[in-house]
Parts: sequence; C-alpha cells; structure tokens
Amino acid sequence: MKIKDIMTNNVVSVKLETPVTEVTKIIKDNNVGSVPVCDGQRVVGIVTDRDIVLRGIAMDKDINTLKAKDVMTAKVTTVDS
Repeated sequence: MKIKDIMTNNVVSVKLETPVTEVTKIIKDNNVGSVPVCDGQRVVGIVTDRDIVLRGIAMDKDINTLKAKDVMTAKVTTVDS
C-alpha cells in the first residue's frame, strides 16, 4: 500500500502568521484535530487543538494575539506521496 492510497487529499493548511482564533475556526469547521502550518509550499509545523490549549490557554496567554507560529509543534516529518 502506498501513502497516496490512504492520505487525505484536500488538506486545509494555515500560514505562520494565521491568528490562532482563525486556526480554531478552521479546526472546528473542518472537523479535524490539527492543521499543517506552511511557509510557502513547505510544511514547517502543525497546530493541534492540544497545542492551542497547552501553549496558549493554559499559559494564560491572550488567545486573540497569538499566531499559528506561537503555538505550533515545529518538529514535523513529511514524506512524498
């Protein structure tokens, strides 16, 4: 089985500067638990609903001022399909 046979094709991604409030709406509207963060065409991180809670809300940060880059997990591995 190849990755392209099981991967999601229509992935919604965000930019480094996307506000976390917008990221949360994207997660909710698409019924997903995470979104990739891209710098141009390159995936540089991922934001999960857990990232938003642990790196934002639980740290008493103002969620309205945070960007995806502030809460994302930066260590990601990508593969070609």
